Amino acid sequence: MRKQVRKLKELRAADAEEIARLTADGEGLVGALHQATTENQLLRRQLAEHAPVVRALPAQLRRLTAHAEPGHPGGGGE
Repeated sequence: MRKQVRKLKELRAADAEEIARLTADGEGLVGALHQATTENQLLRRQLAEHAPVVRALPAQLRRLTAHAEPGHPGGGGE
């Protein structure tokens, strides 16, 4: 019985550590999402006001071929 209790306490401690890590990861992701959303809104506002600071990048379509190698144009390593 004591062995089981010790094992359960260890599992509980490990779970608590994982929960703390996941909570911190979640908070970091929420912060990054908030920053990206805020920057996106600012850039869209500048674009709508025709501010000279914002430059639209041309859209580029890339096709991945079965024979392309990473690091080469069209390859998966870009």
